Amino acid sequence: MSRRLRFRNRDDRESQALREWHADLVQQYRRGDRARLRRARTIEDAALEPAFHRLLRRLGLSPAGDGEERRAEPADLSALAAVAAVAAMAGRDAELALGTHLGRPKPGSSAAPVSEARFRRLLAAGELEHRFDVLRRILPLLGGGSDAAADLVELAGVLCDWTAWRRRQLAYDYYAVAPQQKEIA
Repeated sequence: MSRRLRFRNRDDRESQALREWHADLVQQYRRGDRARLRRARTIEDAALEPAFHRLLRRLGLSPAGDGEERRAEPADLSALAAVAAVAAMAGRDAELALGTHLGRPKPGSSAAPVSEARFRRLLAAGELEHRFDVLRRILPLLGGGSDAAADLVELAGVLCDWTAWRRRQLAYDYYAVAPQQKEIA
């Protein structure tokens, strides 16, 4: 029997394994692996990449639950493939909450990096594939190109554990720092 991956605590075993996998992925000798994951247009594309399977091993998971690895549920496998592709777009792990990062204007700007309309599309996204697509469009807006920073654990949580609690927390963090938009009458 397996348990669902939640990615709610930066210090739990799964979160630490994800951050270690990502640190390895951004190394110079893994450039090709990272590029292929970044180019993955679908979750299926990401699931076929060796770097995704290294993430599974690092998490102690396997599709079959062979040996010492525990069996991963199909939904977890899909979500983790999406995590691998989205995490590959981030060059660095950031401790800044994801919602805060999406809403806080960059120095010299008065606008949030991610517009309220785009942020609301993320909050409204239900299916994993939709969240995957929305996040793939949002991450480049955070700037820094391939060195953009994002909270890997929260990204994983958005893809693996999309609950009302997680949506509310993103909204609290985003609206706490996003400049208020003027209402049009």
